[in-house]
Amino acid sequence: MDKSLLTKLLNQNFGEEIFQNWEKTEHLSVKGAVGSAVSILAAETFLSQQKTILLITDDKEDSHYTTTEMEELVSEENVLHLPNSYTEPYQEERTKNANLVLRTEVINQLNINNKQKIIVAHISALNEKVLKKEDFKMISHRIKTGEKLDFDFTEELLNQFHFNLTDFVSEPGEFAVRGGIVDVFSYSNEKPFRITFFGNEIESIKTFDIETQLSVEKVDEFQLVSNINLSTQGEKVPFFDLLPSDSLIIIKNAYSCLDKIENFYQKAQNQFDKLSKTIKHREPHELFLSSDEFSKCFQKFRTIDFSNSPSSKIIQLSQTPQPSFHKNFELLIEDLITKKEQGYEVWISFSSKKQKDRLTEIIETLATEHQQDAVNHFFTAFQSELHEGFVDSHYKIAVYTDHQIFDRYQR
Repeated sequence: MDKSLLTKLLNQNFGEEIFQNWEKTEHLSVKGAVGSAVSILAAETFLSQQKTILLITDDKEDSHYTTTEMEELVSEENVLHLPNSYTEPYQEERTKNANLVLRTEVINQLNINNKQKIIVAHISALNEKVLKKEDFKMISHRIKTGEKLDFDFTEELLNQFHFNLTDFVSEPGEFAVRGGIVDVFSYSNEKPFRITFFGNEIESIKTFDIETQLSVEKVDEFQLVSNINLSTQGEKVPFFDLLPSDSLIIIKNAYSCLDKIENFYQKAQNQFDKLSKTIKHREPHELFLSSDEFSKCFQKFRTIDFSNSPSSKIIQLSQTPQPSFHKNFELLIEDLITKKEQGYEVWISFSSKKQKDRLTEIIETLATEHQQDAVNHFFTAFQSELHEGFVDSHYKIAVYTDHQIFDRYQR
């Protein structure tokens, strides 16, 4: 993303009414935030506070859009996406492997890395409790280039971690052996690793593509992690317990999130009551978070709730959604000219240069000479994947997205 918009907003102290009040109170409720303004405010918070942020959404699709926005705003290496692994409680067969890998990657990063991150999570991801840091270490092992590691011990370790021996690895939890090479698909990474031995020393480690079997990237080390959901040992704790104590929590619609937490917990309780009593199962409170437990965890941190919470100091923003133009470009031209007359600065986000050129061509075709001059010198184009535009009347800023202007679904 072109960082010029974020730089401009930071220079204009965009959102200062939030940050000034947050210094005086632990919990804020912000009303009137619209569209991608929430992501921009979260990015500003991360850059100014330099602390880990857990950004919770109540909508799964929104969590994916928000993750993309945050990766653009603060760089991909600073952002983690925490998904849920269970779609239904006590139904391991319905676990999504891809989600389990992403989830394990986040937990692994929090356990081994002190660097501040923005973690974007749909509320369903917080339903599931996680292994304590000490117990997570029991199902993980660091593999490093140059390390002396007995080849037979490696196979033994993989079996101990419940990895399955196959001819070719294709999914997490599998490993393959041929000659002095071990391929292993750890739950801590989206691509498998190829470990090349020279005697009992690790000569090289590379990630590789499961389709082509070609190497992708050489790495110095990686964390071998088994399936966190198969671990029957150790206490499970709320995900909040893994966060640094000075972390910040930003949540979109706390009331809705609480309802979803409680509904899932009740579903888990009902499912548990139907399970066979001949096999011992962990009780719901050992595996899942109740709404009461969620509230207690939430209150331990400094928080911003982008909804109306009576227990928090309320800040009112002056924002409205991007106008709906429905591909009526004459209406767009009139709006841009009106915004200019009212003293607004307009930014339009384009997913590609092709889209920018397309809109410019349409404006040149439809606008009068006078309008064309006004419009072309008014809006600033930048390339990004912002999801929803907004207008802020206090800061006189309007941020539009090309897919909303063209009535196009954003993938």
